[in-house]
Amino acid sequence: VTSIAACFQWDNNRKMPVANPFLYLLNQFMPGPSGTAILKGKLVNDFLDELLVNPDVNRNEIFWDCLMQNSLTAVRIGQEEMADLRESVINDHVPNLEGVRALYKNKTLNIEPTFISDKYGMQGRLDVLIEDKDNVNSKDVFELKSGKPPKYGAWEGHKMQVICYNMLLKSVFSELREGTSSIFYSLLTSSDRNRSVKSDIKLEQNVIMLRNQLVYIIHQLSLGDFRMLGRMKMSSFGYRPSYTDEDLRDFENTYNKAQPIEIKYFHAYLAFIYREQRSAKVGDGANRQDKNDGFASLWRLGLNDKVDSFQILYNLSFDKAEGDSDLLCFERNNKEITNFRKGDIIVLYPQDEDGLHPLNYQIFKGSIDYLDEKVLKVQLRNKQVSVEAFGRMRHWVAEKDFMESSFNVLTKSLYAFLKAPSYKKDLILGLIKPQSTELPTIDFPNLTYIQREL
Repeated sequence: VTSIAACFQWDNNRKMPVANPFLYLLNQFMPGPSGTAILKGKLVNDFLDELLVNPDVNRNEIFWDCLMQNSLTAVRIGQEEMADLRESVINDHVPNLEGVRALYKNKTLNIEPTFISDKYGMQGRLDVLIEDKDNVNSKDVFELKSGKPPKYGAWEGHKMQVICYNMLLKSVFSELREGTSSIFYSLLTSSDRNRSVKSDIKLEQNVIMLRNQLVYIIHQLSLGDFRMLGRMKMSSFGYRPSYTDEDLRDFENTYNKAQPIEIKYFHAYLAFIYREQRSAKVGDGANRQDKNDGFASLWRLGLNDKVDSFQILYNLSFDKAEGDSDLLCFERNNKEITNFRKGDIIVLYPQDEDGLHPLNYQIFKGSIDYLDEKVLKVQLRNKQVSVEAFGRMRHWVAEKDFMESSFNVLTKSLYAFLKAPSYKKDLILGLIKPQSTELPTIDFPNLTYIQREL
């Protein structure tokens, strides 16, 4: 969902929304964003999760706990900048977040629930899903944004992100779903900070069109058709926000200046990465006898097929929650051999009496903390306000999860190869003989004592 939403922008010149799929392709190669703004967004989101679970928790403790969880990003920021960041989060954002729990006092709050739709070919993770205990069809979407809000409405990318979430909920819960969808701009102190977003068929069609364009681009690259990379130029890229100009110019210069053998290496491995990604998602499609559908086997294979391939833990009975309601204990009612082990990332979903229907439910994500023939303990990725929902379902299912970010790292590393000094590229390509020298002592200016030690 976030990849799709990031391609939608507002064109101030034409006064209309536009979608550019090449923004997604550009982001495939550029290093991930870092700095104060990104860290602030993570901290504000972590604050919301903690305040929903425990409104009385100490604010300073939350800040430092959240900072420790994002320590690699935090070490890049100086002490003065960190002090300003803390003041902004504690004074400008947290007071506005404190009222969220009270706003939905008698509702069920689900923190960062995941939904998957085979109908639309999308998956996404909401910030908060709000359910009414007296109306099973009532489901409100709450999306948190910590950046500067527009004067009216919502930024185009933010709006389309919520449209995608509405489509996911419609796919999972059918047209019976009721409720509102909104973006909460935590920087605003006025009552206007909760901006409503409404779907319509035209916006949904725009999402599907953009999603299909992204699939087409990646598919063509996996087949060795690299004409799409020729569009990655300042003159032919299409509409883009101004802050992407530097990245686009960097890609154009790097790609055009690369030697022919470097381009061949880049192309060959790029196609290989996308073929592997496709195989991990939907299987290779070459041999239907092996029932390898990649992550899509979650909804494409039945219980018996999954049992035969040791891909499932089923008939799990919820026992209790330990810790801060994020460590769930299940009793195993089946003793079949599986290929699961401690540390595996998994998805959890309810098991129906008539079989497996994972796309009809919220998906919980986590990792295996403990596993033996009798007990399964799952560390949820996010704390939950309540674990009552786990006790209401008779049985649960655990299956392997898929992390697309591992493939994104590979494409970024491949682009880093193109940007590397010539002698490093020649070493990788085997054009020069490796040599060894003593490592020099490098003194980077402007680093703090702690940063130098790290």
